[in-house]
Amino acid sequence: MEREKIIRIKVNMKDPKGLLIPVGVTETLTAEIANGVATFRFKDARTTKRIALIEIQENENRGKEANTIYMERFQKAITRYPGKTKEEIRDHLLNLFKQMGVNVKLKDE
Repeated sequence: MEREKIIRIKVNMKDPKGLLIPVGVTETLTAEIANGVATFRFKDARTTKRIALIEIQENENRGKEANTIYMERFQKAITRYPGKTKEEIRDHLLNLFKQMGVNVKLKDE
């Protein structure tokens, strides 16, 4: 049985306003993408939890189905992208990072 290849994205981020990441701290976000799903993990687990819970709350406020869950044990956020391939998810995330002005390094596995 052959293992499915995933796409891994590593991003260094700062938040100059300090809303999500404390001021002066550079966080490393690692995203692992497979067909229909992506997992996100920041170097600091508290940041991962904070951002995942904000996203879950926003979806509840808008009345949308919750596509994101936070797994405390693994300290990762998992987001479902129903019907999307890993390449489509990668392109979506790269567009989001581009809008935020973040430099991205890609690594295929």
